[in-house]
Amino acid sequence: MRKEFNLQNPIIVCFLHLYLSLSFYKESLTKILGDKQLLNLFADLVELTGFRGPFADSILTLLANLAYHKSNKSHFLSNDQVFAIFLAVISNENYDFKLRVRASQFFANIIYKCAEAVVLMNKEHIVDQFFFLRKEMEREVDKLTLLTEHENEEDQEKLKLTKLFLENLNKINLVFKGVVMSN
Repeated sequence: MRKEFNLQNPIIVCFLHLYLSLSFYKESLTKILGDKQLLNLFADLVELTGFRGPFADSILTLLANLAYHKSNKSHFLSNDQVFAIFLAVISNENYDFKLRVRASQFFANIIYKCAEAVVLMNKEHIVDQFFFLRKEMEREVDKLTLLTEHENEEDQEKLKLTKLFLENLNKINLVFKGVVMSN
């Protein structure tokens, strides 16, 4: 049964911003997902946004932050919907670039010190996607570095996000490179 939400409802917006603010503090990372249904609620909300706009960005940032703490990883590992959402976002060039960066942060956080996440994601098509994206972002950084010599503020922001995306992909690929070498 799919829930319907009014994403313009100020109460939903306030709660999302509250959870997002709390997700930046170590002490609250373990408390937010105390109710497992909350993860499903966040997944439903981000799907309702059509993966567009600041609301989607806030939800993906929240989920990426929550994925960092070891006590939350089991919630994410047992939720196929969340993994499917992040895989769809990171691999689809039509989504806002900022959302793709958030997805890369989620994957970097979920595999950090979590062998179960590495095993779950160690599928050829997923690993290949991360390697391909890394190569693509390396080219994009080179291209943007040349463009930013003109000091265009928009290009500077894009370069900053691209470098963050590349940094996350390097972390992810480093883990999988070690897994591939050990197999």
